[in-house]
Amino acid sequence: MSELLFLQPVFKEAVWGGRKLRESFGYDIPSDATGECWAVSAHANGDCRIFSGTWKGKHLSELWKNQPELFGNEEGRMGKEFPLLVKMIDAKSDLSIQVHPDDVYAGVHESGSLGKTECWYVLDCDPGTTIVIGHHAKSREEAARMIREKRWEALYGRFL
Repeated sequence: MSELLFLQPVFKEAVWGGRKLRESFGYDIPSDATGECWAVSAHANGDCRIFSGTWKGKHLSELWKNQPELFGNEEGRMGKEFPLLVKMIDAKSDLSIQVHPDDVYAGVHESGSLGKTECWYVLDCDPGTTIVIGHHAKSREEAARMIREKRWEALYGRFL
């Protein structure tokens, strides 16, 4: 049986970031504007290091490439890139509108990287916090017009 891998998270600062990753979860964050904790990542822009055990000091991407049996990927069925990125986000203010490509689009237009299929778990939020998913615009032009005119209800419908 393989040992557990304990990862050193990678932190990302953002204008919308805050201090909750320190205050609520005890992380040693780089500043009071820390927006993301990449808790499980082998991404080129934030590759977690193993901080104890047999593979201490190695990056997760190294293990994925050189020790595929640890992940059940001996035959490369799961691809060359580690297929998971787990983030904790502290958004003390509104984030920008996000549009994420699927694997096919990302493979062609983003140097062969993986797309972003997302799943969110909200661990904590202030009363009245909302998440907006999708839109009701019938065309790119209509979406652009609604955004310019700040017609959020028409664009998104009700907020979650």
